[in-house]
Amino acid sequence: MVTVTFNSAYAGADELGNDIGDQLTLSGLPSYGAQSGTSFGLGAAGANAIVFTGTGLGSYVNGVPQAGTITGIQYLDTTGAPVSEWTLTGLSLAASAFATFVANNNGIGQRDAIYGGNDTITGGSLGEFLAAYAGVDTIQGGGGDDTILANGGLAGETYDGGTGLDTLQVMVGTSSIPAGAAADFSAATLASIERVEFSPDNGVFTAAIFSSNQFGAGGLASNLVVIGNNLTNLVIFNLANAATLDLSGVSFLGWTGPVQNDRIQVNGSAGNDAINGSSQNDVIIAGAGLDVVHAGAGGDNVRVNQGDFVAGEVLDGGADVDTLAVSGVVDFTTGTITNFERIAFVNGVSPARATFTASQIASGFTSNVVVTGSTGVDQVVITGGSVNLSAWSFASWTPAGETGDIIHVQGSNGADTLTGSAQSDSLQGDATGGNANGGIDVIHGGAGDDFLDGWGGADQVYGDDGNDEIQIWSGEFASGELADGGLGIDTLKLFGALDLTGGTFAGFEKLSLGDESEGGTPPVAAVSLSAAQLAAGFVSNLQLIGSAQTYNLTINAASNASLDLSAWTFSDWNVNTAIIVQGGGGAQTFTGSSQRDVLLGAGGNDTLIGAAGNDTLIGGLGVDTLTGGTGTDGFRGSAAELNGDTITDLSVGDRIVFADASLGSFNFSLSGSTLNFTGGSLTLQNLPSGMKLVASAVSGGGVMLQLAAASVPGAFNADFNGDGRSDVFWRNDNGWITSWLGQAGGGFVGDTAVGGVVPTDWKVAGVGDFNGDGRSDLFWRNDSATVSSWLGQAGGGFIGDSAVGGTVGADWKITGIGDFNGDGRDDFFWRNDSGAITSWLGQAGGGFTGAAGVGGTVSTDWKVLAVGDFNGDARADLLWRNDNGQTAVWQGQVSGAFGGGAAATPSIGAEWTMVGAADFNGDGFSDLLWRKDNGQIASWLGQANGAFANNPGVSGVVPNDWKIVNIGDFNGDGRADIFWRNDNGQLAGWLGKAGGGFNGDTAVGGTVSADWWTI
Repeated sequence: MVTVTFNSAYAGADELGNDIGDQLTLSGLPSYGAQSGTSFGLGAAGANAIVFTGTGLGSYVNGVPQAGTITGIQYLDTTGAPVSEWTLTGLSLAASAFATFVANNNGIGQRDAIYGGNDTITGGSLGEFLAAYAGVDTIQGGGGDDTILANGGLAGETYDGGTGLDTLQVMVGTSSIPAGAAADFSAATLASIERVEFSPDNGVFTAAIFSSNQFGAGGLASNLVVIGNNLTNLVIFNLANAATLDLSGVSFLGWTGPVQNDRIQVNGSAGNDAINGSSQNDVIIAGAGLDVVHAGAGGDNVRVNQGDFVAGEVLDGGADVDTLAVSGVVDFTTGTITNFERIAFVNGVSPARATFTASQIASGFTSNVVVTGSTGVDQVVITGGSVNLSAWSFASWTPAGETGDIIHVQGSNGADTLTGSAQSDSLQGDATGGNANGGIDVIHGGAGDDFLDGWGGADQVYGDDGNDEIQIWSGEFASGELADGGLGIDTLKLFGALDLTGGTFAGFEKLSLGDESEGGTPPVAAVSLSAAQLAAGFVSNLQLIGSAQTYNLTINAASNASLDLSAWTFSDWNVNTAIIVQGGGGAQTFTGSSQRDVLLGAGGNDTLIGAAGNDTLIGGLGVDTLTGGTGTDGFRGSAAELNGDTITDLSVGDRIVFADASLGSFNFSLSGSTLNFTGGSLTLQNLPSGMKLVASAVSGGGVMLQLAAASVPGAFNADFNGDGRSDVFWRNDNGWITSWLGQAGGGFVGDTAVGGVVPTDWKVAGVGDFNGDGRSDLFWRNDSATVSSWLGQAGGGFIGDSAVGGTVGADWKITGIGDFNGDGRDDFFWRNDSGAITSWLGQAGGGFTGAAGVGGTVSTDWKVLAVGDFNGDARADLLWRNDNGQTAVWQGQVSGAFGGGAAATPSIGAEWTMVGAADFNGDGFSDLLWRKDNGQIASWLGQANGAFANNPGVSGVVPNDWKIVNIGDFNGDGRADIFWRNDNGQLAGWLGKAGGGFNGDTAVGGTVSADWWTI
């Protein structure tokens, strides 16, 4: 219904009657210039006219304008004949509703303000322009080739072209849809529309939306002509549920597809749709349901969203260059895919993944597929057979290892040929892992940084260009397998136990040991390679990459072959992983890495060099030279295997392990650089000074020798169990004995292996390691001058030494105990009441032999004050003091004799008493601790030349009711400590510091009754 109201002031001659057939004629041409909104004005008078026909137009009753109904609009030429009304395109007069009609003040011009209404416009027999805007309108074209102008259709609207070749013109502008928006006709009723035209002067992007129900069957013609303009045009069809849409009969004019991106878009439904695209560029979004899509000619884009693709679906790109677009994760393997040249990931859904079978790739895509990525992580997955992706190209593709954009190919369990792309590929030879019987696959990574795994079978894997990673998993390697990293920095990554000695390797710069834990704790994995494989397939400066899993990486060397791992580098290395080099016989030289190596000779005269790391060197039989290098190293073998070997750098913390020895029957002695042991001897070069060898049992069997700080000889520093910490031996007035074992923290625990009563006529005359087994022994002497010896045991107890017995006259006194000849066994320095001297040298069996170089008489005004290694040459020296206070040093010699001190020693007053000699600062030289009659203490530090220097770190006064009753390295830190006892029985400890001073030992305290005393 259209309502026209006239201004009463100018009704007069302009008034129309109420009868049917009355006409309102407006002369002149339209003008846009000065108008705004939806108004227009008429120019000067002219012959042309716009004629409205209707009922009751312009009626005027009692001065009140009345409504009228327009039933027709004509445009008359200068002769008064009606012509096509195309000139009305875009005029406000072409709108479907009139609210007011107002004459201006002079009555010459008119302004028509147009608003919406529910209009019905029926065209005549001529070709007419019929405009529909706001309101629920009914446009009936009638006869002729009509053009219906509209910017969309509301529910209930009808656009019927009638007979003739009728056009639905999509309008855009101030009287139409906003720029870039869509004219949505899907809710309207369309009939007899043969053309859809985009207005040629809209100036913006234009889209028109239709429903599939409007296409064909009398609505939009099946042979529809779509006419574009010079801008971007889009026709959208929204499919009804389970719809069939065939656009193959649609033709196009002015359609500039690739230039302006003109296109047809079809939005599928949730049902089973059947879609045939047009001859132009279509975007077909296949919805859920079992769809059959034939995109047809043109560069089409068939899009599938996550969750929409179902088994049996058919997607056909048709002719031209077509794109299969993927949003999210879509598995295409159960459908039919044909005639696509491109794969594109859209919408930025991440991660996005498109999965195909190898046969789909072969039959459904061209060989030169172009893959376009999105802003997220995109993956193409191909399963089930051979593929060749070498001609594929990529755009907006961002590789980032296995977590970035990537092509993943998984072959069948047969023999496949997989050729990767120029980007990052993950190529796996078989359909299932752990399949040792998989086919012999040939895999080429191509360019790009690839991840390659043949899985089961004797596969041939080539990384080609790029920084590739070739993986081999436990249970999947077969003899004859080949892995070639190719160009780039390539990695061989191994998982689990693998014997690779039957394979061929080339072109690797990195070796990675993977973690197969999968949340659990995997077993130690053994991996084997040959030295020849290593030399041929890996660079000399190989980088090894570890993991949380522990490995034993074994390299088997052929007879007489040598191997040098010193240039290897490591990252993320598991310190428990061992690199094992197994010799093959003959004279071989193996140099280890900076990590934990196990180097094993095999019967020849081998040279084994551990380099850095905590290494184990096992020379085997033959005369081997073993160098541990830095780190805590072990030299291991049977007595026969170690016999004749040379260890060049035994250091503190290193171990010599005699695997077939038993601690109870094992004896050893060190004479210079020769280590004699039960079953043979070996050479120890470059031994550090001030050290001794300590023996202990090895868990599971065997005996271990280690260097420990040499205790200052004498009654102090007793280490009865050989753990490197000094112990305290107690005896009661009633003869009862017990022992306290020193602890790492500096305290003590009781030795349960020591107890019982020794008759009081037996006295401990000396403590020392007389048999050189690293454990201190007790030398007893009876009041009747009978002597005996107890040998210290690993458990801390003692056994009798059958090699010691007999009687020594009471006029001979032991005035010093120490290792005077540096053979690792403590010796006795005897002195007769007459001043005569002699020496007994300790033997490996525990007995003694006289020192030929010691004899004669020393004036009785000279007394042995202390025994210690004052010059750091690993031999004990004697400190003498004359009654007049003068001091002198005799330095122990290899022969067991003594030489004069190299430097003069000062005199010290008689009020000073030497209360201990020990290495308090841990520098390898024995120091002296003095105490004055008033309790003041002082210390002299031993120097390399055998002289002494004052120790400013020790001073002060200790009350005389406190006595030093023992000195030893009680906490095993290489520095001597002091054990104090008060006259009331209270105990205290001082721990030696590196500077030569002391700290209190909080672990020592309590009281021991006065009837107990220390030895």
